[in-house]
Amino acid sequence: MFQYEGRNQDRKEFKVVGRRGIPGRQACVIATGKAMFSPDVVVPNMLHGKFLRSPYAHARIRSIDTSKAQALPGVRAVITWEDPEVKAMPRWMGMGDIKYGAPMLGNVADLEGDEVGAMVAAESEELCEEALRLLKIDWEELPQYTDPLEAMKPGAAPLQPELTPQSNVFQTSKYDIGNVDEAFKKADHVVEYDSNFPQWGLHHPNPATGVAWWEQDQVGSEGPTLFITGLYPSEDDTKLWDIYKIPIDKIHRLSSYQGGKYCDFIYRRCVFLAPLLAKRTGRPVRVADNRRDQFATVSGQRSVHVKLGFNDDGMITACQDRLILNMGTRPTSTAKWGRAWSWLGTTKCSNVRGEGHNIWTNTARSGLGPDNPYAWQLLTIAITKVANELGMDPI
Repeated sequence: MFQYEGRNQDRKEFKVVGRRGIPGRQACVIATGKAMFSPDVVVPNMLHGKFLRSPYAHARIRSIDTSKAQALPGVRAVITWEDPEVKAMPRWMGMGDIKYGAPMLGNVADLEGDEVGAMVAAESEELCEEALRLLKIDWEELPQYTDPLEAMKPGAAPLQPELTPQSNVFQTSKYDIGNVDEAFKKADHVVEYDSNFPQWGLHHPNPATGVAWWEQDQVGSEGPTLFITGLYPSEDDTKLWDIYKIPIDKIHRLSSYQGGKYCDFIYRRCVFLAPLLAKRTGRPVRVADNRRDQFATVSGQRSVHVKLGFNDDGMITACQDRLILNMGTRPTSTAKWGRAWSWLGTTKCSNVRGEGHNIWTNTARSGLGPDNPYAWQLLTIAITKVANELGMDPI
């Protein structure tokens, strides 16, 4: 067994560990701008694809006339939600129970800018935009809520009647431990306050892109192979195999560089549907979200009203909270329960009462269902409030 003494940077035996000035394996291509991120991906003879996007926060398409769009020179394909292959696709779902997922391409928009109703493939992005403007659409506006407090009021119109036919409260959880009321009476101090924060404090720097084409793989078995690039590193490939009825060896997935992100490896509609446009046109098709499109995947706000009881020495003796968790619209992943367990494992307080409500709205499309605030978020704010009241150092 070797035993090394001294500092890493002083060791002569190591070629990498402890040495300074060694660039990362990807540092040069990123620093010089040679790295190809998803919005940079282009291939020869490529068409562009775009979705129809809803101008309303909640609306249904009763009917759509595509004749003028199809007649526009340079337009190579127009697909609607009534297309048999589209109808046969499973719901758009990253992980978890498929019933929570949105249709791959339906006729109901759940938020402003939602992909809905139709998509086109044309020789340029400008032609795509013109074709979408030529669609004759009969819209039906539906009830819409952007404030979860309004959405959860009795009598509010259900936004997701398939899942919650009577209200917009997707899930409610409550707990009551100890003797909270008595603890508040005995506390030297009682404060109440509200906190608001998003589930994720981030936004992905490069939008989702799918560039797809079909051709015979030179070393593979007979039959067209799906080549697709510009997408996230993900396990959602299995859905592509299922949608297009191809075996595992007939899909070649070429990942591009991805900008900084966390916990989002879920394919977007552009990735699932680009191969269909490529199949219909016989040419590579690039379907790309822009930054505004991508913004719709950022999870909604979480609001919590907190009541704290504590003594002169700073010891918290009673906690009570009520969380309103904005679910947004149908998520692309498992919708988690509205719960507020963070207090229970982070304080010595034995008198804790709380409730959490997950509410549907017409705001973000959640990548991961809004969950409870993390322990450090609630506790850090509580410590600061207590310290401020007592004139103590919060450390």
